[in-house]
Amino acid sequence: PPRALAAARAAPAGAERGPDAGLYMTAADLHLSPGAQLRAHALRPKKSWGQNFLTDPEVHRAVIEAARLPAATTVVELGAGLGALTAHLVAEPRVARVIAVERDPDLVTVLRQRFADVDRVEVVAADAARLNWGDWYRRHGPLAVVGNLPYHLACRIAVDLAAVAHVLVGVGLLVQREVALRLAAPPGNGRGLLSVLVQRGFDVQLGREVPPQAFVPSPKVQSSVVSLRPRPQATTDAAVEAAGRWVARTAFAGRRKTLLNTLSRGCGVDKPELAAQLLAAGIDPGLRPEALPTAAFYALGATLLARGLLPAAAAAPEDPP
Repeated sequence: PPRALAAARAAPAGAERGPDAGLYMTAADLHLSPGAQLRAHALRPKKSWGQNFLTDPEVHRAVIEAARLPAATTVVELGAGLGALTAHLVAEPRVARVIAVERDPDLVTVLRQRFADVDRVEVVAADAARLNWGDWYRRHGPLAVVGNLPYHLACRIAVDLAAVAHVLVGVGLLVQREVALRLAAPPGNGRGLLSVLVQRGFDVQLGREVPPQAFVPSPKVQSSVVSLRPRPQATTDAAVEAAGRWVARTAFAGRRKTLLNTLSRGCGVDKPELAAQLLAAGIDPGLRPEALPTAAFYALGATLLARGLLPAAAAAPEDPP
């Protein structure tokens, strides 16, 4: 690494090496300044990529704890950046391996230099929104996921993770506060399609709030740690899952309208017939979609699918993320 970065990593007298030769588990490793690292590599944060580097070690630890790691876990870190959270993961005894994902080629170079001697860290140059989770699961078994997510990608990544929740043991994320509230929203005001799709795969718990000054550069919004605990799979029937997602998307496309109005139009079914199906499922046809619990969308999708009342495309399984 450049001299400035090497000096920042130098171990003080008497320091002991961590589990991997070449990386000292000291305050110097866990408290590297993002600003100093960027200057050492002659880099600047890319605003268009949503790069805001977390500076608070306590928040790094909170993100890791939010994932509720079991022993000997392989952890996928999304958006590894300069490696601050990566270093905390290496120092965590419950972590067997870290797959550090980063799409910025400049930061990939930084990560590969910083962790060149750490066998348990695999740096992967990839977009966190386009990952092959099935391949990693086959190679490493159940995975944990952590990350400080760019605000413009957080919703998409959370939905992708919910679709593969059955191969995950836990997820700890740092996201924009507004997104965190939507992820955790119960039936009622503030609930939307994002809430339903993510809560199908996870129990969502809000963690600590994080102020803008905890980042370099400082964003203009508050952030929050969120814990996503995988739910047991409700069904392995891909058509039923697809039908439930279709019902939710169709319902929320007209969120100011009643379920009866949006779904009758989407299904191409007369309102009296659809009203009967809603009532049979225990759903008031006059409700708006934000009032429904997550399971109700999937139960209704299964009912409409079984009665042949959904468009053919509604039950087509999506390609896995």
